[in-house]
Amino acid sequence: MQGAVTAAKANQNEDAIKLFEAARTMNPYHRDVLYNLARLYVLDSAYSKGIPLAQQLVKVDPDNSDNYELLSIAYAAMQKRYDRQEKAYEAMAKKYGERANTSKSTRVVKAAVDSAARMSPLIKAYADSSRVAVDSALKYNGAGSALPVKVSFTEFTPDAAKATLGGSVQNETDAAKSVTLKIEFLDKSGNVVATQDVPVGPIAAHASADFTASGTGAGIVAFRYAPVS
Repeated sequence: MQGAVTAAKANQNEDAIKLFEAARTMNPYHRDVLYNLARLYVLDSAYSKGIPLAQQLVKVDPDNSDNYELLSIAYAAMQKRYDRQEKAYEAMAKKYGERANTSKSTRVVKAAVDSAARMSPLIKAYADSSRVAVDSALKYNGAGSALPVKVSFTEFTPDAAKATLGGSVQNETDAAKSVTLKIEFLDKSGNVVATQDVPVGPIAAHASADFTASGTGAGIVAFRYAPVS
């Protein structure tokens, strides 16, 4: 993972993707691996790979608006791609229509009409896909904006017998708030090795508070937590 981070900072995205993919094979629930690999896939326009990873990331880290923003950006980019393809097929249909209207050859007219007709379902398919992508972009943008807190992590240190986790909770509301982070420490297969409920707060409005947590057990390589209510 460290090699992947170094490659990404040097804008060597192809190498970074390969290294993050290798890291994910070893540790498929690691929050930073999921985020960085999903982000690089989106930057590489590989949305069919990036979006499922970002959705998995939300299950691991559900109260971080950056994760929802990543999904919103991906769907917005997909929508632009669908729009471009829709316009390309519309232009082709128009071209065939002009050919049908100007040609004096019955054979050419029939071929042009048939070709224009074949464009119609493609235009509709891309228009429908564009609408779905817009809806998804708005959905995830709204979900991220509506989060009552933003959870960020600054430390995750696993060793042979335990793991230590640290971070902060940002209160995004207009009133003081106390929360409890229900954290699960996972092995590489996603099995729960240890759990800890971590109370944080009260946190003043639009302020943050730090937290630490630890899980005891062999094989801890990742973590996840339940959405904060």
